[in-house]
Amino acid sequence: MDNKLLLANCITLLFRESQLPGTHENSAALVRELITAIKVPEIDMGINTEREIIQGLKSTALSMCDAPAGHIFDTFEILQRLKINTLQDTDFYEAIRSGVESPLDDNQLKRFCLSIRSSLTAYFRERKVDEIINKASYRMKFERDKIGNVNQFVAEVCSLLEPYQVETGKKDPAIISDVNMANLSDVSGVFNDVKNQAEGTTILRTGWQGVNRMLDGGFRRGEEWVLGALQHNYKTGTR
Repeated sequence: MDNKLLLANCITLLFRESQLPGTHENSAALVRELITAIKVPEIDMGINTEREIIQGLKSTALSMCDAPAGHIFDTFEILQRLKINTLQDTDFYEAIRSGVESPLDDNQLKRFCLSIRSSLTAYFRERKVDEIINKASYRMKFERDKIGNVNQFVAEVCSLLEPYQVETGKKDPAIISDVNMANLSDVSGVFNDVKNQAEGTTILRTGWQGVNRMLDGGFRRGEEWVLGALQHNYKTGTR
């Protein structure tokens, strides 16, 4: 993702999240980790002003991350800062302005924030995987004498990659089911699902037959299970 686009998405997300109704968490921690890794070009060539733009946008995004929880950003103030940050790049400014200023109802606002957050999270995960693999590759190529036990080295790399093995869902995690109220079979099915959940008889089967046998068919709602395993034995992958 281009650095300018990344910064624009971060600023837009923080601004739009501040408009969400009710008490909620923002993505300040994610944004801060993403943009602190952005390197500002040391020099500009010719009339290129990318350095100043990136530097200005980073400053604006970091100041938004420092805002207290529940703070609602003022549209005019943010647009004024962005106008200064983007210098003569009017097309870029207009692109950010449309994301900040376009009117959205509550449902559209939630979907909009979820879409940007999902995109940034996916980018963050890919960047972390790339960073882990690049470091491992460098050590294997140029610091082989410092590694010692290769099997242990591979296990350590796999352990670092474990949290990123589970693919992030593309569906809104808040939506657990949907129903067509005009379809009686749909309504009846949802009613039966809720009834089974309330009775605690619903079994959640895993993708491993051995685990299902150990759990007498699978997990049951209302129960809590602790699965013990040694280090680097795919505990995170069972989430």
